Amino acid sequence: MSPESYSERLKDSKDPAGLRLKMVRFCLEHQRNVSLTAHTFACHPKTVRRWVARFQAQGQRGLTDQRGRHKSRPNRTAPEVEQQVLQLRRCHPRMGQLALQGLLESVHHLHLSTATINRILHQHGLIKPRRRRWRARRDLAQLRKASRALRDFQIDVKHLNDIPHLWPFIALGKLPKYQYTLRDVITGITFVSFAYELSIENSMRFAALVLEHLRRHGLALKGATVQSDWGTEFVGPTNAKKTSPFVQLLEQGYGVTHRTIPVATPRFNGSVENFHGRIEDELYQSEPITSERELLDKTASYLLFYHFLRPHRGLPHPHTRAVTPYLFLTTKIPHAPRSLPFLPPVILDRIPLSPNKLTQDLIPHTPGTVLPDPVKKSPCKASAAVNSSQACSGNLMCRAHRLLSLREVIRRFPPLSCHGSP
Repeated sequence: MSPESYSERLKDSKDPAGLRLKMVRFCLEHQRNVSLTAHTFACHPKTVRRWVARFQAQGQRGLTDQRGRHKSRPNRTAPEVEQQVLQLRRCHPRMGQLALQGLLESVHHLHLSTATINRILHQHGLIKPRRRRWRARRDLAQLRKASRALRDFQIDVKHLNDIPHLWPFIALGKLPKYQYTLRDVITGITFVSFAYELSIENSMRFAALVLEHLRRHGLALKGATVQSDWGTEFVGPTNAKKTSPFVQLLEQGYGVTHRTIPVATPRFNGSVENFHGRIEDELYQSEPITSERELLDKTASYLLFYHFLRPHRGLPHPHTRAVTPYLFLTTKIPHAPRSLPFLPPVILDRIPLSPNKLTQDLIPHTPGTVLPDPVKKSPCKASAAVNSSQACSGNLMCRAHRLLSLREVIRRFPPLSCHGSP
């Protein structure tokens, strides 16, 4: 005797028709002994008679479950109406059931419930499943794994005067008001500088600093992209008839393509906006910053922590679930120097470039020519260079900051109390 009833076995079975076939064959092999079959399979004798009769009338096809299938469905939606629903959906793929219901009533003078419209769309696969967050992370990880590093950048300006801990010192003029940020979408490598004035001149200074830093590390910038919003510090006034000097600097000076996001859609710059939230939570809201020197030093320390110690779960790696941006960079660029992801932040307003000559100093007259030095060269003694073979010339980069080795930066900049020494 079976230890469980026929209904329980049928519920757990992946092949109900096969279980019924075994019961029918058992009954036929035992001279149609219904009582013995019902006792063996722990079911009612009527169940045995019903499936034996169906097997004799329809064969194995009759052993499938036919419950809920009516021979006549007088209230079923007509095929012509279903085609009208499908046609409207294909013409308006972003419309929901309520909008389609209104179109059916106004255009075709048909009234269908939203449940009926939803059933029709489901049957024909016209409802896109909701995108889960884990799927979005998986897709982004696959994209990062297949894309090249340091080719797709996002640039933006963060206003610091809306942070309560910094606002009193900004009002007194002790701290800069704006943070310029440029971030690589693929690896998360980020460069930061500060400015007291939100201007297109400071945007050009910041872009020249970062792109010169990348070019000196041997990166080919031609064909890379820099994405920004429609801020006047990037694209100039809205009524401007010429291309802004910032865009000319990128495209003519470095061969970098500039593109803008749609108006009032900061989510398209989500990578750099994500970093703005991280640095505000982990640095500006956690560390006391009262002077310009503290801002530069602690920001430099945080950038070291962010690139070399802080794990990022969104970066794919074959051996661990969370890696640092620098470790992920080495999977794209083997033997990448440690100085590549680190550029000490500076005050852009202090870079010795006159605003009225900034355009002619930075933008070459013919595309593809090498950028001239914007200031007069002078001997510069760097306390420590990134590589011993890399000489320190007295141009824009050396006057703005010195490229320090990781060990010297850790010794120079004070550690952050929230995460310790980098």
